Formats: sequence, C-alpha cells, structure tokens
Amino acid sequence: MFKQFLPEHIELTNVEITLIILVILVFVLLGIALLLALMTIYLRFRNMAMSKRWRKLEEKWNSIIIQIISEKVPIERLTATIHKSEKLYFIQFLMRFAERFTGKEFKIIEQLARPFLPLIVERSQGGNPERRARAIQTLSVLGFDEFSYSIVKSLDDESPMVAMVAARSLARKDYSDYIKFILPRMDRFENWSLNYFSSLLTSFGPGALKEIRNTYGDPAQSSRIRVACMSAMRNLSDLEGVPVAQRVLGETDDIELLATTLRFIKKMGSQKQHDAVRPLIEHKDFIVRANALSALGRIGSTADEVCLKKGLEDDSNWVAVHAAKALLLLGMKRALELIADSNHPRANLANQVLTENV
Repeated sequence: MFKQFLPEHIELTNVEITLIILVILVFVLLGIALLLALMTIYLRFRNMAMSKRWRKLEEKWNSIIIQIISEKVPIERLTATIHKSEKLYFIQFLMRFAERFTGKEFKIIEQLARPFLPLIVERSQGGNPERRARAIQTLSVLGFDEFSYSIVKSLDDESPMVAMVAARSLARKDYSDYIKFILPRMDRFENWSLNYFSSLLTSFGPGALKEIRNTYGDPAQSSRIRVACMSAMRNLSDLEGVPVAQRVLGETDDIELLATTLRFIKKMGSQKQHDAVRPLIEHKDFIVRANALSALGRIGSTADEVCLKKGLEDDSNWVAVHAAKALLLLGMKRALELIADSNHPRANLANQVLTENV
C-alpha cells in the first residue's frame, strides 16, 4: 500500500518501507509527547496563577471578615464585592470559617453566605451525587433555618448517599420535629448499619421520643427499623417506653428485637416487667436466654435463685456467665461461692466470675 505513493522509478524493499513507517511513527509520537508536555506546563502555570489569585482573595476576604466581626464595617462591604465567578469559592471559604466560629461570629458567617445560598440550592438538585451531597452539607451548615426544605427534599434523592447526608443534616436535638420526615422513609435506610441508624435517631433528642416509641411498637414495621428505634430509646433513657417494651416482649419472637428490648428493660425496667422477662430465660435462642438472665439480674429478686442456678447449667457458656453475674447482682454471692467450691460442671466459670468481681 505504501508503494503506490512513491514515484515509479523508486523501488523499496519491504524492510526499507517498514523502517520508513517506523520513523514516521516515531516523529508522530514525539509530536504527541511534545504537545502533552506543553499542555502539562500550561495547566501547571494556569493552576499556579489561579492558586495565587485565590490566595490573594482569601487574604482580602479574611481581613474584611475580621473587620465585620469587630463591627468596623458592614456586611455589605464584602458581599457586594463578590464577583459571579467567585461565589462558589466564597461559600467554600466561609465553610472553613464556620467550623471555627460559634455564637455571634457564626451568625455573621451565615449572613455573609445568605445571598449566595440559592446557588447551592441549585447544585443540590443537579449534577453528580457527590456534588449534591456537598451542597446539602453546605446548606445544613450555613443556611439550615432558611433552606431546610431543600434538605428535606433530598431525603428522596435517587442516591442513597445524598439521602443519608440529608437525614444526618436534619438530625438535630433542637429540631426534633424533623423526625417526622425521617420515620416514614426509614425503609429506605435499612441497609445502613444499625449503630449508625440508631445514632441518627438518637441525635433528635428526647423531643422525638414519642414518634420513635410509636414506630418501635408498630408490628407493621420491619424488625430492623424497630431494633434501631429501641436502641435510640435506650440511648435516650425513655422511661415512658418501658410499658411498650414489656408488651413487645410478649408479641414478637424476633431474636434481635427481643435481645435489644431485654437490654432496654435491664437499663430502664423494674420488677413490674419481671413476669414478661422470666419466660424468656428458657427461649430456644441462646442470645435471648443470655439477655433475659442479664435483665433478671437487675429487675429480679432472691426468689429467682432456682432459675438462675438452672441458667448456670445451660449448654451455652455465654448464657451461664450471665446467669452467674445475675446471681451476684441480686446479692446471692454465697450461692455462687458454693457452686465454685463444688463439683458443679460450671464450678470453674463460677470461680472466674467471682474473681472478676472481687
């Protein structure tokens, strides 16, 4: 094919043609490499110039903000100078300030950001998920009161990450009413870790307990959601939730829900819940048996000595440990000492528990 481009009087061997083609390719590659090198140098100098420009702007903004905080100049002195191309960078700059300030100074940062936050609202509704999530985070810091509707709207974002950021942004103790937007959507967040989920609900504070309690007590909710709600109730020491927990113990056979509820009863319950807990020490699952014995150690009495000793004979070492600890908690140390000094199959375990609690 290469020969058709040559004059008729020139004849080249295949080897010579191959060498010529290779030389041409080398020059083409050198040209591409040179072009890439020039582009790299150009981008480097451009980035250096932009960095220098932003650095000068930050120095200017920083100086004016200090004057504004000192009440030497009005807020408009700075906001009026922000060029359209600088708005987004200015918001990012204010986010760094917001992390360091509280009280009056933070309010000033919010006021400086307010004229530019509609741009952030737009970014929360378009672009890739990372951009939308950053926008929601920015609104939650610099414009929560005014733009919380945009954060609520993002709970239905197609990206789970954006929805998660929105949910976490709404979870504030002083804004417990916002839990009404989270609870109906909790099935969306079931793939989150239980610890994160319960931490989110706990962040709403005691003001949200009524809604959390109602969701926990609702059999129509999934077990995972109810467990997360129960964990939040335990974290918030929900005394009013004890009767609900007592009812749930008699209604469900879900292992995780029973175990979480028993841990709550152990912390917040009393002898009134004894009859609801007592049957569960014979549950088919060792996790439930262990937690029931542990709860009994708090809400039971010396009248439970026989059933606690029976727990020491359980096939599960973990259950037996909880039975031994329950005996100690209820003041039956002597009974445990007798077991430790006997030929009982759990004598060594009883001795270990006694040693750990000296």
